[in-house]
Amino acid sequence: MQPAGNLALAGAMRSAEVDVNRLEIVAFDQLRVDTYGQMKQEISDRLALNPTPTDDERLLGTYTEALEPQVREATMAMRSKGYNTIASGFHGTDDNWRVLGIDNPARDYDPSYRRGQIMDFREPFTLSSETRLALKAIGAEIPEYPGLQDQIVRIGFTPTSPDIDTIGTQWNAIADLLPDTGIPSSPRMETLEAHGFGVYCPPDVSWPVEDFNAIAANAASAVAPASSMGGETSPGQPIS
Repeated sequence: MQPAGNLALAGAMRSAEVDVNRLEIVAFDQLRVDTYGQMKQEISDRLALNPTPTDDERLLGTYTEALEPQVREATMAMRSKGYNTIASGFHGTDDNWRVLGIDNPARDYDPSYRRGQIMDFREPFTLSSETRLALKAIGAEIPEYPGLQDQIVRIGFTPTSPDIDTIGTQWNAIADLLPDTGIPSSPRMETLEAHGFGVYCPPDVSWPVEDFNAIAANAASAVAPASSMGGETSPGQPIS
């Protein structure tokens, strides 16, 4: 039986850990708020100056400015290698989007896993054990889901610091490790059939989405049928 003093010390240490973890959660939540504020301005500027989507953006189904900045380079790199991404970045504050399977050492104190970063893929794929080990070595996690065996539909990680550039560097390192499939990624047309080319955001983010998409739809219709595309989302935006 432990002395009362040791029990009290252990309790105090757990309490301190909870407090530190809460501060970390607040920092990551604020980073997400700041990031979406920056994106809102970037999208507004893009629509005002050059709303016509590029060929890559038409395949993506949205503007690159509508991708969270920490995943933009990695998303385009993965798609260039044949990986069909469908959602990426902060998973948001909705418990339905928590990072299931990500090895978070503080999961007891962070039940919504709001610090997590994820990349979701439309088609499952496999990786060699060597690539899996290399990804693990840089902090990446590959959740396992029943029925998929060794097939991959999500890669994620828990950032060590609420710094958007640091998070982006880690995403780029993950993208670098993925081998080229030799097969071009397909247009997003089958993924979000209910949506055309446009801008999408999580339900807790206040953007003038209808105004954005009125401009985006007109610009996209001049180069391709808007009904044939569906945009890349952030994980907090439900995929239907």
